[in-house]
Formats: sequence, C-alpha cells, structure tokens
Amino acid sequence: MFTSQDDWNSGYAKGRGYRPFDAGERELLAQHAPAPESGRALDVGCGTGELALHLASMGYTVDALDWADSALAAAETPPEASVRWLHLNIERDNLKPLKPGGYDLITLRMVYAFMRDRTRLARTLGRRLRKNGALVVITPLAAPTPAERRGIALDEDEIAHLMSMWDQAQRFAANGMAVLVLRGLKKAAVQIAHAPCPQPSSVTGVHAVVTDADGRVRLSRSAQQVWDLPGGPTAPGEGFEHTAVRALAEQTGVAADPVDAHVLGLLLDAPDSLPRTSVVGGCPPGPLAGRRCVMTQLNTGGSTEAGPATPVPHEPRTAVPAPAGPEVGAPVPAAARDPQVAAARAAMVARLEEAGELVAGPVRDALFALPREVLMPQAYVRRSAPDEPPRWDLLDWSRPADRDELLRLLHSGDSVSVQHAGEPILGRVPGRRSGGSMTAMSSTMGMTAGLLQLLDLRRGQRVLDVGTGAGVAVAVACFVCGDYDVVTLDIDRHVSEAARARLLALGYRPTVATGDGTAGWPETAPYDRIFVSFSVPRVPPALVAQLAPGGRALMTLGTSSPSWPGLAVINRTGTGAVEAELVAVEFGHRGGAGFDRLFLSAEFRKRIAISEGDWTQRSRLEPPADTERGMWLALDHLYPGLVRDFGADDLTIGAPGCGSWMRARSAGYRRWEVTTAGPRDIWAEIHDVADRWRAAGSPHRYRLEIDSGRAQRVTTSCGTLAWPLNDPPRTHGDAQ
Repeated sequence: MFTSQDDWNSGYAKGRGYRPFDAGERELLAQHAPAPESGRALDVGCGTGELALHLASMGYTVDALDWADSALAAAETPPEASVRWLHLNIERDNLKPLKPGGYDLITLRMVYAFMRDRTRLARTLGRRLRKNGALVVITPLAAPTPAERRGIALDEDEIAHLMSMWDQAQRFAANGMAVLVLRGLKKAAVQIAHAPCPQPSSVTGVHAVVTDADGRVRLSRSAQQVWDLPGGPTAPGEGFEHTAVRALAEQTGVAADPVDAHVLGLLLDAPDSLPRTSVVGGCPPGPLAGRRCVMTQLNTGGSTEAGPATPVPHEPRTAVPAPAGPEVGAPVPAAARDPQVAAARAAMVARLEEAGELVAGPVRDALFALPREVLMPQAYVRRSAPDEPPRWDLLDWSRPADRDELLRLLHSGDSVSVQHAGEPILGRVPGRRSGGSMTAMSSTMGMTAGLLQLLDLRRGQRVLDVGTGAGVAVAVACFVCGDYDVVTLDIDRHVSEAARARLLALGYRPTVATGDGTAGWPETAPYDRIFVSFSVPRVPPALVAQLAPGGRALMTLGTSSPSWPGLAVINRTGTGAVEAELVAVEFGHRGGAGFDRLFLSAEFRKRIAISEGDWTQRSRLEPPADTERGMWLALDHLYPGLVRDFGADDLTIGAPGCGSWMRARSAGYRRWEVTTAGPRDIWAEIHDVADRWRAAGSPHRYRLEIDSGRAQRVTTSCGTLAWPLNDPPRTHGDAQ
C-alpha cells in the first residue's frame, strides 16, 4: 500500500491503474449532488482527473488537487472543461490556493482512509462547504478487503463516526464501495470530564486556581478588567500539579507545594479532536502582593474583593480634554458578559487560531476579552451587489431587530464599515444610506491579528497607532501595554471623537488626536511601536524620526494598485541605526486619505471576460503562482498601473489607464491559453519580471533603504533587482 508522496508519484508515473469511476457512482452523484447555478466543486486526491472531469461535465467549476506530480501531469483537460489542477497536500499545505467563498460539493474518492487525521480533515473541509453543500466520501469497505490492504478501507465503526459528525448523513452503495453524502457539519461540543491525570504532552496545558483554607477561590484581576488565571504547557515528564505550581510562581510570585495541589478536572475540546486539554489545579494561597483579587465562594457563587487600594490612574496626555473615566478595577461593560456575545467572540478567536492567524499570547487574550460591540455599536452592511449603485443599512446594537445581524457581522472576521462619506459618527440615526463610499472601517481580523502579533506589543511600551478607524488596534494596545503611553491619531475628527468615547466605555484613556497621520504625533515621541492602518506609497520620514531606539514600525506600502501590497517592517537598533525591509504579503491596508486607487470597472471586467482580444496563443510558460508574492510585488513597482481581478476564474489582469488587459486560462497540465489586448503586452511584462526575480534568488523579502533625506529604495540583497519609491501621481484609475 502506498504511504508516501514518492510512492504515489512512482505509481502514477508507471501507469498504475486504480478502480475506475463507474456508472453507479455517476448516478448517485447526479441524484444527490446535482450542480447548482455557478456551482463549485473540490475533488480531493483527484489522481489523473477522471472524477474531476465528470464533475465539470455535470456543470461544476472544479478545483482538483493531488500531491502526486505524475498524476497531474497525466491529467488532460478538454477545452470545454472548467477544471483547475492544484498540486497540494490537503493535510499539510497552506490551503489559500483554494477558491474563496467555499464549494457546493467536495469529493474524496478512495482517499479518506489514507488521511492521518481524518476527523480534523473532515471538519476542515466541512467548513469550506457553502450552504446546503455536500461532502461525498467514496470508500472501500474493510470487511471484504484483504488484510494486507486494510489501510485503503474504512470499517463500520469508522464510517459511523464520520457520519455522526453531520446533521444529514446518507449512505449508499456503488462499485463495491460505500458512498457517503454528508451535509451540515455539527459543532464540536465542549465536554468536561473528571479523570486521572494523563501523561503530559506538548498539546496539554495547565491552569492553576488559588484557593484559601475555606475553599474560596482567589483570582487576581488585571487593569484590563479580566481574570488572570496563571498557567502554561506541561514539560515532558512533568506532572500537572508541578506545572500548576511552577506557572503560579513564575507568573504571580505565589509559592505553593505540589503536594498540596490536586487536579480538579480535565477540559476536552471534543471527543473526536486532538488531545488538547486544560487541567485545573488548586493550590493553597500565598500573598498576592500588589494585586487585586476576588474571593469567590464555590458553593454559593458569592464574592468579595480584597487587595491593595485602587491605584490612582496616570493623567493621560490627550490632544483635547477627555471626560473623567472609570477607576482602574471597574467592571467590563455588561454587554461583554452576555453569553451569546462571549460565545461569538470565542468562536471568532477559534477560527483565527485554526487558520493559523492567531497564536497564544497577549493579542489573542485581548481579542478574546475586548467587546467589539462596545467599539462598534453601529456598523454598515451593504444591501446592493458590488456593481450596483451602493445602498447601505446602518445597524444599531441598541435596536433588538438589528442585534443578531450585527453580532454576526462584528464577529465574522471580515472588515466592518463604520463611517459613510465622512459623516459624524456619534449621535447618528440608524437606517438606509445611498451612494457615496465608506470612509472608516475595521480591517479584517486575520490581517489585524497577524500584524499586531508581529508588532510584539509589551507592557509599558509607548505606542503610536496611526489611522484610528474603529479603534480595534488601539484597544488592543491599551489592553496589552496600558493606556498611559498610547496615542491614536486619525485625520477625521468624527472618527477621533467616536473612538475616544468608546475607548472610555472600556475604561481606557489613551491620547486621542486628530491630524495628518504621516506627520505622526511629535508631542509625545519617541515611540517603541508605531502601527499604521492605511497604505502609504513610501515610508513617511516623520514616523521614522519618531521611532525610539529598539523600536519597530509596521505599515502597508503600496502603489495605486490594490493587488500586490508590501509590508514595511522598520526597526531602529539600540545604537539608533534604521534597518528596514519590505515583505511581500497577501493582504494589506487600503490607501489613506488623498491616495487614489486604481480599479477595474464592471464594464472593463465584463469586456475582458467575453472579448476575443487582439491575439491568443498557446504557451508552456507557466504564470507565476499566487504564492510567489515577491515577484508580483516587483511587477507592481517595475510595471505600474496593473490591477488583477481576483474574482475571475482565470488569471486576469488589466491596465485601466490605457485599457490593456490579458487573460490566461489553463489548457491542461502546464499548458496555458493566453489572450491579450491593448498597447501593453502584460504577459511579456510578467515574464520579464519573473525572470529577473528568479535570477535574484526568488526573494519575498527586500531590503528597504531609507536615507536621512527623502530618497527611498527597495533592493535585493545582491542588488540585481531594485526600484525607487516615489510619490504616485494623483490620478483616478477607471478604464475609459
């Protein structure tokens, strides 16, 4: 039985055949998974593509993936078939090459039994299904399979377990195999089980709860109004009691004896998940010097506060007078304790963690604790299609009819629009808006979380947040660093006024200023961390000047095209030298005020999709992969004025300024049909930069040179690929 990628590659290369896809399977797919309009399908483990091509003939647009190069090389795509071949390991590789927006059908034919972590894979794929979408698993059965080939099949218990994970599970038979049609992935329930201490492992963590002699729990409370529960991962060979006592001492200074600690219970994510566990241990109390604590009676739930007197908060340095805020130690707003809201916030954090965009640390703690509905009690939802005149509804948390939709919007992880056409934010009336554009928003949570983690925020740092928006980044900075040395700056006074009021509702009083973000805020400089929430064409010199020794600044650096952003990472060493790099990234912030952006109009995109162009050729030159972001970043600067239509099925790029465009469609494995139009040969431009980029070592990180004057330059370490950073012309970018 094949167990490695080399085995599969060798088998397909030798022409090894596998069980053919038969009429019975076709009939079941036609009956139980017909293609809806604009239906998308994903065929996992596609082999030479027999099933993928059948799905295309049913009307699906198909992504077909396999980890065997030789299988994909043998796949032939008829001109009329809409199939995209992907070389991916479904369990180990980054799945970002898959189409966003999900699939109506996902198939695993004679594949599921080979997966190392079947449950995790089923849940991963289930979350990529569209509404009413189906996961179809076609598998041999263990009973009739010879013992030496048992690994290719599922037994009845394994099938029953897989079916139990879905709201709707149907089982059929075809070609001597079981055909499972699964819909509606069930949520994994949290289970609490009392059990003896298992052996420690790298995915086991311990939390310590301190009790007094009467069984009352003592929990310290931080200035951010959240409970501090000390804990950490177990070390190899270390018992849970020792971990709890060690973490308690390291994080609070409270000493306890492992002999006096005992395990209260195990918390399991779900019975079918990886063995991530949290263990609660109890220890006798020690002095919690300088820390506020709460004594909670376990059997009654009653509590009393104890500890040192509440410290007097520092007087904040604000750009305008701020109203008096709540004392340190005041409770989080009641909305933050709403179970439904807390569950939505926890689910958002869990999705970010699963996507690899958020890890354990202070940023994760902040996103888990901060009530987004306090920062964004009103938000816009678009009611019109992207190419229609915009119509928006302003939802309001205080209106019961809006609350469910707003709850989903705030915790979806998507960007959230909070200001329309520069309007005043405080005191506005909810309802319909038409025309105009959104002028302030909260960025997508995945991008924000990643950037804030890279910023490496720490307690006591001086932070400048440029581009306040909805206030999420500055709220995280206040949570992690404390609000006394945090400044947030926005060019729109209405945005600043709203942020000040909403941060105050959370108990934070940072400096909230209005002004040009590229000029920074010299009054309280220098800063240990600078975070810019809008795209700039070049690094603002004022922000570099306001960066303290040992400090770091992050900002999106881009051209007038929104397609291929770069992340500028600027560090000032302890000796005062500036070291900077430009990193090619998938997502970046939008351009700030006065930064005109190119775009492809609906008319232009339609013309590209249906036009025959000036000429069409067949090419064996493969376009650079989406993941080769360093190349696309260089293209954006060396051949400016290009915009990619990421919503198109094919590689589609236009030049709005002159009306040129190109379209590249897959015509089989490593064969492309390229159509171009207009005065620019965009296909040639792409390959010119690709050749130069590969000759320079295929970098994704570039050196960013910033001199003491205004000159700025991006270059590779060897200097063979370089370009200057200039201020872009202020021209509007729709195609004629």
